[in-house]
Amino acid sequence: MLQRRKTNAKRIAAMRRFASALADGAISCRVSALADRARVLVLCPIRRELQLGLFTSARDSFVDAGFPVSAVRRFQGIDLQNNRQRDGVHSASAVVTMSFLRGFVPKARAIWSTNPAVLYVFFAEDDCRFIGGVDVQAVLREAKAAGRCAGWMGYGLRNGQPKVGAHLLSFTKSALERFVMDLKHLVKQRVLALDTALHHLWLAGRIFLPAETLAQQAAHPLKRRR
Repeated sequence: MLQRRKTNAKRIAAMRRFASALADGAISCRVSALADRARVLVLCPIRRELQLGLFTSARDSFVDAGFPVSAVRRFQGIDLQNNRQRDGVHSASAVVTMSFLRGFVPKARAIWSTNPAVLYVFFAEDDCRFIGGVDVQAVLREAKAAGRCAGWMGYGLRNGQPKVGAHLLSFTKSALERFVMDLKHLVKQRVLALDTALHHLWLAGRIFLPAETLAQQAAHPLKRRR
């Protein structure tokens, strides 16, 4: 009961942030209406939310950018620290990829099944934060530019190539099915880390990158622990 009250309090605080941004004119009604046709699913095992509030912080980042509170949802994914929630996965490098395939994909498909008006569904990890000045209009513009490809909105460069970064991906309905097919093919080849898979797909011209990255990973004590 206490945890539910805390969760409700955090949600109310997020709703107030969004309402304040609308009232201040930081978010136009037109952009707000367009943002309402997007959904964000944040990978965050409940342990990480309870310990560090990572989902709450991620949601605040999206709300501050102009996404409606109701558009941002947490999903559990695979928690390697909980034997009952490993779901047969034992490799830290594979946990995000398998959480994406087993958790995000069916939830995204369900969203489009029940609400065909949704244009984009975003996959985000709980430590994804928008870079200062990035707003929902910029994010949706890049998602539209991605077209039939998945958009990697939070990439980082190493030696001039996107190899690391925040896991923030945009999908249309058709882009998701194309990406799932590509990702499953790479998993069969034992390419398990999502960053590595994204780099492979970028080399093959199968994903879209904005000219400049829109998000980055936040520093926190659980950054390298799944």
